[in-house]
Amino acid sequence: MRRPARAVLGACAALVLPFDLPGAGGTVGLKRLADERGNGALALQMGLGVVGAAHAAGSRVTVTDTTPIARLVEESGAIVVRKDSPYRTIGALVDAWRADPGSIRVGGGSSVGGPDHLLPMRLAQTVGIDPRKVAYVAGRTCSPPAVPSSPVWPGRTSRSPVWSAGSGSGEVRRRSGWGRCPAAS
Repeated sequence: MRRPARAVLGACAALVLPFDLPGAGGTVGLKRLADERGNGALALQMGLGVVGAAHAAGSRVTVTDTTPIARLVEESGAIVVRKDSPYRTIGALVDAWRADPGSIRVGGGSSVGGPDHLLPMRLAQTVGIDPRKVAYVAGRTCSPPAVPSSPVWPGRTSRSPVWSAGSGSGEVRRRSGWGRCPAAS
């Protein structure tokens, strides 16, 4: 957090004190920002995870209670499968998922509400699968090498070290994605 804040602020960085306010996927910081309405000396650097966490938790405070002032990054994502997966196309994967949503474990590095969680939930909703029936697994344990039985693993290509390592080694094949992702192979 500190490095991006200082880069954006440039010469004014010496006047800013970045600090972490952990809790509830970032919604603790979001609530503080909303509670201190009118405090021009307080800003929150956040991402898609905070938006999702607020929604998933049913938070009374949401991003709409704040005033966005800049967009610094875009969070890209991808749906990848293990190299030995039977799913050669996103269509084949979706067909199998529709037939038995709970049989396909979907995982990502973020917790519920984060970018890795939102991609499969939106895909499920789009293809007619009730998102409540999706078997989502969060954390590093869902990476392809860690969970051999997990055929689907959304990973953020922009920052995820597991995805970067997996895609370069041939451990995984990309089926689909959003944002600025390389083409599916």
